[in-house]
Amino acid sequence: MKTYADFVDPAFSGQDYDTSKRPLNGKEINTYIAESFEVFPQYKYDELLWEAFKDEFDGWTHAHFAASNRILRKMTCEYLHFHGLYAADCRTNIDKLMKILTATDFSEIQFPTDVANDLAQKHPDTFLSKSNPVHPQKLEQKHKEIQSYLKQ
Repeated sequence: MKTYADFVDPAFSGQDYDTSKRPLNGKEINTYIAESFEVFPQYKYDELLWEAFKDEFDGWTHAHFAASNRILRKMTCEYLHFHGLYAADCRTNIDKLMKILTATDFSEIQFPTDVANDLAQKHPDTFLSKSNPVHPQKLEQKHKEIQSYLKQ
């Protein structure tokens, strides 16, 4: 099973990505995506994750995500999905990433109740979202910890 670290190219590690750079370099893009998700704390979910994703990938286009590795795209979509970001009616993982990135309000990518309930039943311990009715107290505690940390 691949991890984000498997997609990091040492030649590009630790560098910011200039979205205006052409031609697109898949290894550089993979490294940026992988390092971004490697450092996203596990407790980021729902709106906090969406805001971090939008900040991290501001200026990215369909072409940027298309230049990335397809396995990395799938891992990224699954991470976002299991952390509360729902991209309905998307045919490809690139479309899902773009829908999440271009959403102007969190409600556009928030889980519908029936879909959240179904996912929570199938994956009660790995669906980390306020939409997961199985763990609301656990997630509320995490949310309080995040808010406390942000105030420091």
